[in-house]
Order: sequence, then C-alpha cells, then structure tokens
Amino acid sequence: MSALQVAPQPAVGADSWEEGAPAPLGDALYAYSPCGAVERGCVDRRLARYTRLDAAAVAPGAVARVGEGAAQFLIDEAGLLTHAEVRERAEVVEGRPGPALADASRDLTFDLVSEGPDAAAFADLKLTPLRTASSEEQLLRQRAGDMTADRLLEDAATHADAAALPDHSRWLWQATGLLRLDPTLPARLGASYADMAPGSPGRALVLDLLAQAGTAEAQAALRAVLSSPAAAGDPDRTMQYQRLSLVQAPRDETVRFALDALDAGEVQRDAALLAAGAVSGAACRNGAVEACRLGTNTLRAALQAAKTPKDQLDTLRALGNAGVSGSERDIEAFVGAAEPEVRMGAALALRKLDSDAARSALLALASDDAPEVASRALMGLGERPLDDRTLAGLQALAEGDVADAGIAEQLVQLLAPRVADAPAARAALEALARRPGNPPGLRQRIAAALG
Repeated sequence: MSALQVAPQPAVGADSWEEGAPAPLGDALYAYSPCGAVERGCVDRRLARYTRLDAAAVAPGAVARVGEGAAQFLIDEAGLLTHAEVRERAEVVEGRPGPALADASRDLTFDLVSEGPDAAAFADLKLTPLRTASSEEQLLRQRAGDMTADRLLEDAATHADAAALPDHSRWLWQATGLLRLDPTLPARLGASYADMAPGSPGRALVLDLLAQAGTAEAQAALRAVLSSPAAAGDPDRTMQYQRLSLVQAPRDETVRFALDALDAGEVQRDAALLAAGAVSGAACRNGAVEACRLGTNTLRAALQAAKTPKDQLDTLRALGNAGVSGSERDIEAFVGAAEPEVRMGAALALRKLDSDAARSALLALASDDAPEVASRALMGLGERPLDDRTLAGLQALAEGDVADAGIAEQLVQLLAPRVADAPAARAALEALARRPGNPPGLRQRIAAALG
C-alpha cells in the first residue's frame, strides 16, 4: 500500500509541480496537478519518467517504459488523506524486440485517514509517495515471480563457473527481489561463497546479489563474506571487495566496516578508499546523518594526512566517489599540486560537487597545461548546468591558447548546446573556429553549431 507524506509545497499557488520518489523499478519523477473541476483537495499524480533504474534491472541499453502511471488522492480540509487510487505499470526493455527484462505494476484503491499538516497549511500541500511494508511486500512478490530460495541457491551453485546465467538480467531482478523478501536467504547465500572456487564468477555473483539486495540482512551477510578467510585468500580480493560500493543504502554498520578497512591493511588501500567513499556518499544521500558525518570526516582527515602523490590521488578519488559538499576547501589545496596526477585527482573529487567553489576550482583546472587534467575538469563541468560565470570562464579559456585538439573538441561539445541562448558560448566557439590547425571534423562541428 502506498502511504503518503504530506509537506508544504515550496511554490505557493503553483498549478503543478514535480517530485522525485521511489517507484516499483527504481526512482521516478512524478508530476502533480489539481484535479480540475473536482472538489478542492483533489490531486492527480502522473509517473512522468524513471530517473534511476534499480541496479538489478539494468542491462546494456536498458530503458524503462511507462505503460500507465496515474494516481489520484483526496485530502480533507484538515490536510488528512482520505482516499487514494493508484494505477502504475512499467517495464524495463533493452530497446529491441524481445521480452521485458523486468516489470512491475500496482493497482491500489483505499480509504483511510493519515497524519497531515493543520488546516492552515491545506492550500499549500505537496504529496510525496513513500512505501509502507505492505506495498513493498506486494512489489517484491511481483518482482520475485516464480523464483524460489532453492532455485536461487541451486542456480548460483550450478553456474558458479559460468560468466552469466541464462536470461541473466531478469534472473538478477527476480533473485534480488526474493533476497529482499526473505530475511533468512542472504545468510544462506553468503554461506555458499566458501564452497565456490576462488576467483570464480560464482563468488562475484554472490557478492553482487547481496550488495544489490541491500537489506540489513543482506548487508550483514555481505560483511561476513568479505571478512571471511575464504574472501581474504581469493585472488580477486580487490575486485570482490569493491562490490561494497554497490550498496545503495548502506547501514551504519556497513559504513563503519568500510572505514575500518582503511587501517586494517587487509584490502589494497586504493580499493578500500574507493569503497569507503562510495558507501559514505550513499549514506549521506540516504539521510544517515551520523554515518555520513563519520565517513566524510574520516576521508577528509585521510586526505590531510596523505603524503605521497599516490595516496593523495587515491584519497581524492574516494572523495569524488562520496560527492558530498563541504570538502571543497580540502580539495582546493591540491589544485596547484606539482604532480599532474594529483591535480587530476582534484578534478575527479570535484566532479559531483555543485557549488561556486567547485565550479571555480574546475575552471582553474580546465586551463591546466596537462591535457589529462584539463579533460577531467571539463568533464566535471559538463555534469552540471553551466551558469553565466562558468560560461564566461569557458569563453576566456577558448579565447586563450588551446593547444590540445582534444580539449578544443571537448569545449565544442560542452558549449554547442548553449549557442542559441548564451552569447558567451557563441563567442567561445567563434574563438575556437579561429584556432589554427583545427582538424576538418572539428571545423565542421563548430560551423554546424554556429549555424
């Protein structure tokens, strides 16, 4: 059953709004609007598109196709939800004819009274769909389909030496659904790891399943496997340990496990750092305040203590994996490092940070003499909207001495979509067009962008 959290709408008086929220196959963007002529307090919701597919549903080229995504909610004048109707259908396909990789639907109608704001806030309501235990169970049973615990364990053992199972993506989707549904199954799956050959695809499959299932029981089983003697002696120890990075909502215990590995010396340090960065960032994004603070503070302290270029690069990459604001000042100290690999690490660390300080540092790195550093900085700038200040900085870069053709190409790709509405983007491309020695293909792309 889909429960609803009622919160003040930020744009008072807006006719419609959009809100991201969990959906049957991952995360989706929902569009809300008043019901029109229906009584005050009626809200329509439409599933507009998926913004993130569950990792277990993803295959190369996979996309989510929404078949139906309508819902309607009635709220009384006290701000209490009294009625809801939900009709959602979606599937994941590979963009070619054939069966769906995963599918889910929910058809719900219910009447209830839930907690909400007081009547004074009634005019400014916004609804954010959340899942209750009953709706989650319904979705997971659909997802697991005909998968059973015995079949899952037998398939994993039978195909332990195979690169992939038949219909691999759909099998993963069903298996992880069952692992989420049955709290006893993750420990049984984890126990099978030791029975498989060292370095085998089966061992990697066990870790993938536990990480993607992501429940408290699955994370406990994952930690137990990774700390076992069998895992410690595996020739693929480093790659297997990094499966920890796939956990999308790490528990506090999982974050502490990853941080403890930084000093334990049982895992290659660069792998331990990358995993610590990933789980710390995921904890922050999921609102785990204490785990977020512990993770980011540990990584920032590790960066300040890093002495060698290699350790500085690895720790900067870990901060990049975390992507948590507040570490810009620590990273900026390495923008002027003597070693280009450390400067590249600074660009990597800044790529997810959307702040004025991060943009300024990336602009400085975009003019670096080392093409690999400048390229990483431009890639980082391309992952966020280009504001006027950034466009002006890119214009100044383009009007300078852009010696590397690859950097010129990146600038064209970055600026071409903004030519029509940003004079700085047009001026930058005009400057690049005057650059001597442009390859024919680059000249053609600049001309096409300028029209």
